[in-house]
Amino acid sequence: MEEKTLLKGSNLCKAYGDNLLFEDLQIEINKGTSLGIVGRNGTGKTTLINILLGVIKPDCGEVERCFNAKRMPYEVGVQMQDGYFEALLRLGEISNLFCDVYELPRSRGDELIKEFDLTHAVKTPLRKLSGGEKQKVNIILSILHQPNLLFFDEITTGLDSHSRNSIYKYLKDLRSKGLTMVLVSHYYEEIWNLCDQVLIFGRDKKLSQKAVKDLGDNAMSFSDNISNLVGGTEV
Repeated sequence: MEEKTLLKGSNLCKAYGDNLLFEDLQIEINKGTSLGIVGRNGTGKTTLINILLGVIKPDCGEVERCFNAKRMPYEVGVQMQDGYFEALLRLGEISNLFCDVYELPRSRGDELIKEFDLTHAVKTPLRKLSGGEKQKVNIILSILHQPNLLFFDEITTGLDSHSRNSIYKYLKDLRSKGLTMVLVSHYYEEIWNLCDQVLIFGRDKKLSQKAVKDLGDNAMSFSDNISNLVGGTEV
């Protein structure tokens, strides 16, 4: 595996019973790049992330990582589609807890809470935060330990336009800092603006990884081409 490659999946396949999600899947994530993943619901996008993270095993193929698997919690930051935290925990408490786990000064969490405009919510139970605020918490906890690779699985799905724009702003800022990111999204304009490459779960289980710039001259043409490849949009 090349030095610049953080993670590589070769000839991956996965099925649940008679339901084949994907086969012969190739994926490569290089340092300092951003990869988008698109496809209709149920095509295996989240399953693929779990395979790359080592949470589940593929039925065939292999995953190579540039770091030891035991270093996974330190090398990778993850925000999954259904993040869950104890509802009675307060923002400040969970920030301190994660800092303690990673043996970081608690001021690291305080800095991020300020950066994400959540200082007013430090003593607020997580269950009382808005959808957009909860997703900001997810981002904070995923980048707290300064990982080399970030996974965001549909981080803006279900949010109102104001919250989506706010989260998008922070993702764009992370991207500008050169962090390596994998972004699963149904919003193709996000992929256009944030990603270098896109992995497409297309019609008839056809898979392809392409450069974003090769799929359109602007966000609209890119979105139209992606929509045609995946067989329509689902939000």
